Order: sequence, then structure tokens, then C-alpha cells
Amino acid sequence: MKELIIKRSDNKKEVVAYNEWGQPTGDEGKHLASFCGLMVRHKIPINIDNWTLIPKNLKDEL
Repeated sequence: MKELIIKRSDNKKEVVAYNEWGQPTGDEGKHLASFCGLMVRHKIPINIDNWTLIPKNLKDEL
């Protein structure tokens, strides 16, 4: 995450490559996945273990 914050503060943008299943790949993909995980953990309660059980209003905030 430190690397992502440094790039963001320098206004650098990265291109994320995706594989045939739509999953991010490479170092940029790894940073994107880490950032997405961090954002979700801030919004979604940790005791919810299934994405389908999350209320729609919480999903819309992400």
C-alpha cells in the first residue's frame, strides 16, 4: 500500500492488465486488489462472510 500512496501523491497513473477471466494481473493488479480489499474492509462489517448477505445500500457505497 505504501507504493500505491506514493504513486498517487505524485499523480502517477498505472495501467492494470487483466487476464481472460477479468482478474487484474501483475504488480499493478496486485496493488489494485490490495486497495479494493482495504476499501471493502472499511465499509463492510467483518462478521458478514457472504457477499450476497450484504445489504444493497452498503454495496452501493463501494
